[in-house]
Amino acid sequence: MPAWLLAVIARGLRPEPEVRWPSMEDLLRALDRSRSRVRPTLAAATLAALLAGAGGYLAAKPAPVDETCNGSGQEIAAIWGAGEREEIDRRFAGLGPYHSTELWPPIAAALDGYAGGWMTAHKDACLAHRRGENLEALLDQRMVCLAQRKAGLREAIAVLRAADGEVAARGLEIIRGLQPVDDCGDLRALASEAPLPEDPALRAALADQRARLERVGALDRAGREVAAIELAEEVLTAAQTRIRGRPWPRRCSPAPG
Repeated sequence: MPAWLLAVIARGLRPEPEVRWPSMEDLLRALDRSRSRVRPTLAAATLAALLAGAGGYLAAKPAPVDETCNGSGQEIAAIWGAGEREEIDRRFAGLGPYHSTELWPPIAAALDGYAGGWMTAHKDACLAHRRGENLEALLDQRMVCLAQRKAGLREAIAVLRAADGEVAARGLEIIRGLQPVDDCGDLRALASEAPLPEDPALRAALADQRARLERVGALDRAGREVAAIELAEEVLTAAQTRIRGRPWPRRCSPAPG
């Protein structure tokens, strides 16, 4: 294929509209190499039509999507997806029109807001690490913080899924009492925290206990104080058993007389 024809084709296939041939007439003129300015041959016209079609396709084709650090949406969808939303919607509808039309919409909006903030913070942490702005240890602290915030959201959703009238009335309080996601971006505060244990099993146990403490908070905000206290005591006993090899007493015994 002649070099001049390759150049014509290459220009016609450029994705940028301002760089391609301005019009079909300009393209046809470029294809017509004769000095007599005769009408382009059928082959040239066909090629022009193909290039015009390809150019239109390239112009309409969306730009490649950068999938870097985009896993946060899937993580949130696993705990706050369409299924969870519909389940709580039905739960509130079963409690009565007031709960469904007055209480549930602002609670759902609060859940969406918290979930959106979490996804943004998670992506920011990932991108900052890829840019080399955070050390590995600091990334670990940020991700642990975000994991705890996600656990808090998950436990709040679990409480709402089993809501009765009293819990439904406290729905906004349950969500607004969640720990702020923005704290996970406070690098100075995170750097001052105790380093995470290197033992994977101990890390996993710590994450589990933190998640259970988030449930304690959700139960407490929902007005389930007894259940919250019982779970808190279980968490405390399990933690002390692992760390010291023996449980602490569940209640303070009176001093001997």
